[in-house]
Amino acid sequence: MKPCIPPTSPAPGRKRGRPPKQHAGEAPGRDKLLQAAQESFCRHGFEQSSLRGIGQMAGVDAALVAHHFGSKSELWCAVLDEMMARRMGHLQALQAIVDGPGTLAERLAALLDYWVDFVARTQDLFILFFREWVAPGERLDMLADKLVRPSYEICRPLWRQASAAGLLATREPAMFHVALLGLLCTTLHSLTLINRLSGRAQSGQAISQRHLIEALRQDLHAWVKKPQSQ
Repeated sequence: MKPCIPPTSPAPGRKRGRPPKQHAGEAPGRDKLLQAAQESFCRHGFEQSSLRGIGQMAGVDAALVAHHFGSKSELWCAVLDEMMARRMGHLQALQAIVDGPGTLAERLAALLDYWVDFVARTQDLFILFFREWVAPGERLDMLADKLVRPSYEICRPLWRQASAAGLLATREPAMFHVALLGLLCTTLHSLTLINRLSGRAQSGQAISQRHLIEALRQDLHAWVKKPQSQ
């Protein structure tokens, strides 16, 4: 897979003068394609998505897909870059919690709360991630490098401190980080299954997404052991 590069970079050596007429609708067309591609990749996965189908979803000619992005792999890269760009404050928010003024237990609880909220409000990004999770390859490597590794590098010191202090029963920060993301991603996308298994769907007392998020917070807080001393 080629590295993700800005698909709208100007072609080298373009003559001076007015830009071609097609540029007038270029940005809207590109935005429509990115939106349609995101929906297709999240719903059907990379292999089952096609440039023709994405073009049809966007209501544009399939040739426009190649014009903007080249290949399906480059389009997938552009979708990931666009999704990450909309969450520019994510890493800064993590760093602020890790470096915050609270006790270790308070910062750990705040970090777990943040992850619940972040995964809940960015389900599109984690659906994309989840589809590649069990299929090792270049796309998973890219997701790991762009999404998981940066957040792990920030959270790792706090995971280690919490483990050393006996607040978390884990000896491997990387395993805990991946397990946490896997738990949140899977659970938050399993609301229908949870309601069916619990019998709540049949009794008319289905759990709402909001209730599920709060229950996850409480369960994660239960993982945190009470510190013997601060």
